[in-house]
Amino acid sequence: MDNLTTYSIRVESHLGAHWSSRLADMAITHNQDGTTTLTGPLVDQAQLHSVLTMLRDLNTVLLDLRANGTSAASPSIDMSPSTPSLRKEQS
Repeated sequence: MDNLTTYSIRVESHLGAHWSSRLADMAITHNQDGTTTLTGPLVDQAQLHSVLTMLRDLNTVLLDLRANGTSAASPSIDMSPSTPSLRKEQS
């Protein structure tokens, strides 16, 4: 467990604090803009996918996902609607 990566995940609406145990014990912070930020260390990509699957099952809208406390090349994914699609449009 030496290689934990801390993630911040922002979603629309406020999640109840009781969901923390189902979301890898991530800290739940309610933001003034009506969003929720989940923050905490995750063991690996499998645990990250588990958290994202639970958020999907809760029908939440993913706004932002950041890996903190890792190398300078850490990914940050902005999920806001104004961000251009990463998929190529098919002709």
